[in-house]
Amino acid sequence: MALQIIYGVKKSGKSEYMLRAAENAWRTTKKNVFFIVPEQYSYETEKALVERLGVISPRTVEVLSFKRLFFYVCNNLGGGLLPRLTDTGKNILLSKAAAKCSASLHVLGKTAKYGGFADIMAQLFSELKRYNTTPEGLSKITKQLEENTFLRLKMEDISLLYKTYEEEIAGAFTDPDDELTLLCKILEEHKSFFADSIFFIDEFEGFTPQEITVIGELAKQADEVKITLCCDALLKKGNQRSLFEMQIKTAASLTDMAERLNIPAKKPVYLENGYKFCNIPELIHLEKNLRYGTFEKYEGKAEAVRLMFSLNYNGELEQIAEEIIRLTRDEGYRFRDFT
Repeated sequence: MALQIIYGVKKSGKSEYMLRAAENAWRTTKKNVFFIVPEQYSYETEKALVERLGVISPRTVEVLSFKRLFFYVCNNLGGGLLPRLTDTGKNILLSKAAAKCSASLHVLGKTAKYGGFADIMAQLFSELKRYNTTPEGLSKITKQLEENTFLRLKMEDISLLYKTYEEEIAGAFTDPDDELTLLCKILEEHKSFFADSIFFIDEFEGFTPQEITVIGELAKQADEVKITLCCDALLKKGNQRSLFEMQIKTAASLTDMAERLNIPAKKPVYLENGYKFCNIPELIHLEKNLRYGTFEKYEGKAEAVRLMFSLNYNGELEQIAEEIIRLTRDEGYRFRDFT
């Protein structure tokens, strides 16, 4: 069991590094290989693996998102058998919960009667669950606030609604926002399910506390978990502004999680000049100054950067569209070459 962070700026070759590592693990060991990516990258990752490996067997290589990982585990170990709530079902149960405790609401009593209230509460409870906040935890925080203030009364209402909603679904339905929490519980009961496995977690901008908890459970069982982060450093450099504040905080959360669970952390890998790194000096200079908020003058001739002036946004878009059409029509470019 081990955790390793691979980091670098955009186009530094992080995904290429992960694909090569996965290919090497697949060819040289008998370990199961799992790729976890956001849902929108699953097809692209599967295609890249097929091009490298020829054929993918679900027994040895699997591309999943966090949600699909939950269904993968349930299909093999059981669990998650209760009916899965849809958005409409959640709103109905939230409306029922609001009606049940309306007499006890201090601030939200009148608001709870309006049509969009259930939808707003559903979004709030989803966010709370992503941050591993239970009704008991929310109630404990609420009690620390000053009594009889508007904030205290409103938080008490939200805590009561949250608790009542959880009682409504307990033993009858599965809330999709609870699936990763349920996944952790299943993995805690089957501590060797992902033994002899390697996980590659790629293309995420960051992780919620709920996802970090899942990563911790995977790292306790698997031989190794590799995670990519798009940043130029894992520690903030003094008070210097960085474009990668969120990724630096994510790296700190992952490191804290590994220390708390006694998971060995391998030395991070920094990809500065990777397989696809841009070799255009003007763009490298521009990216460096944007990243650190500096204003160094470029001494060479800036042929790769053009400035266009327009009176409004529509004019800017028209100029860009005209230039793209010209390049594809006259100079052999393809539309896929533009971002």
